[in-house]
Amino acid sequence: MVGQAFSYMATALNNGPSTANGVVLSSTLPAGVSFVNASAEQGSCTIASGTVNCNLGDLANGASTTTTITVTASTAQVSSFSATISSATLDNNTADNIAASAVTIGTPPPAPGANADLNVALSAPASAVQGESFTYTVTLLNNGPSTATGTVVSSTLPAGLSFGSADAGCAQAAGTVTCNLGDLASGTSTTAAITVGADVVQTVNVSAAATSGVADNNTTNNTGMASVAVIAVADLSVSLFAPSTVEVGQQFDYIATVLNNGPSIASGTTLTSTLPSELVVRSMRAGQGTCTNASGTVMCDFGDLTRGANTAATITVEAQTVQTSDISVAVSTSATDNDAANDSDTVSVSSSIPATPPPPGDGGGSGGCTLNNDAEFDVSLLGFIALSLVQFGRRRAALSPWRKKLAALGI
Repeated sequence: MVGQAFSYMATALNNGPSTANGVVLSSTLPAGVSFVNASAEQGSCTIASGTVNCNLGDLANGASTTTTITVTASTAQVSSFSATISSATLDNNTADNIAASAVTIGTPPPAPGANADLNVALSAPASAVQGESFTYTVTLLNNGPSTATGTVVSSTLPAGLSFGSADAGCAQAAGTVTCNLGDLASGTSTTAAITVGADVVQTVNVSAAATSGVADNNTTNNTGMASVAVIAVADLSVSLFAPSTVEVGQQFDYIATVLNNGPSIASGTTLTSTLPSELVVRSMRAGQGTCTNASGTVMCDFGDLTRGANTAATITVEAQTVQTSDISVAVSTSATDNDAANDSDTVSVSSSIPATPPPPGDGGGSGGCTLNNDAEFDVSLLGFIALSLVQFGRRRAALSPWRKKLAALGI
C-alpha cells in the first residue's frame, strides 16, 4: 500500500563449477519508491543515487545467499523491481544474471465513514494561436470533511492538441495526462499545470476529472472544463523585383516572392497586382497554385502556406509607351495578419525609345564616309574647293575666243 514499508528479496546462486569471487548484487529502485534499509546474509549493502549495491564476497560452487531490501512507495502504481548479479570470475552464462518482479502498489482503504468532497476547477486562456502553445491549470479543492488520500487528476487531450509538458507528478500516455497529487487535507487545494500545442484552428474544450481513495458524496463537481478558441495568425510578407529600365516593345519579368513568417498556416494566400495601361501582360507563372489576368489585374491563388514556407509569381509584361510606370503587388490570407506593413511592395520601371542602329559603312573604314550630326567641316578643305571652282571659271572664259576661231576653221 502507499506509505507502507515492504521488502523484496534477491537470492544469488553459484552454479559452478568454480568459486565466484567478488560477487556484487545491484538493484535500482523504480520511480516513486524510497529506500528504507537492506540486509545481506553475507557481505554488506549501500545505497547511492537510487541504486542498492551489495558486496557479497565469494560464493563457492553450489552456494547461495539472499539479500533483503525494504522500501516504501509514495504513489499507487505498478512497479517493476529487478536485481543484477556479477562477479570477478568469468561467467559463461549471463542470461540468468538478472531477475525482475512486478509489484502492484495500492491505495490504503479509507477510514470507516471517511468522506471527501473533491471540487475541480479548470482555467485556460480564452484564445490561442495555431502553431503555438498554451497552458491550462487544474485546481483541485477538498471540501472535506475527511482527508482525500491518493488524489489523482486526469485530463484527456482532445484532437488537435498535442502534449507539451506538465507539472511534477504528471505523466502523459496515449493522449491522457495523469497527475498523482497525493493526499489532500480537508479545506486545502493543489494545482496541476498542463501545456499543450494548438495544432488545428477550432474551438476546443479542455477538461479534467479527479478521484481519491476516499468516498465522495458529491461527484457532480469532480470534473471541470474550459473552452479555448484556436485562431490562425500568419504574418505574410511580399517582396517585388523588376528591372529599372526597359525599351518600348520589350518584354520583361517582374517577380513577387511571398513568405509566411508564421506562426500559423496562412490559408487562402492570394497575390494581386493591378498594372498601369502602358504595360500589357504576356504570360504568368506561379510557384504553386494558379494566376489569372482580368483587364490588367493579375491575381494568383497560392492556396495554403505553412509557417516558414515561401512561393513566387513571375509575370511577363510588355512596355507600350515611353513612361515611368509603378508596378505594385499586395498579398492577403484568410488568417489574421498581425503585420500589414509588409503585405505590399512597389517598384518603378522606366521605358524609353529603342536606340537607332548606325547606317551601313559607319566606323571610318574604306568604302564610304559618314557625316554625323556633330561633324565639323574642315575649313581649309572648303576653301580649296571654292578656289578651284573660281579658277576653273576664269580659264574657261579665257579660252572662249580660241574656241570660236577653231569652230570657224571647222576644227
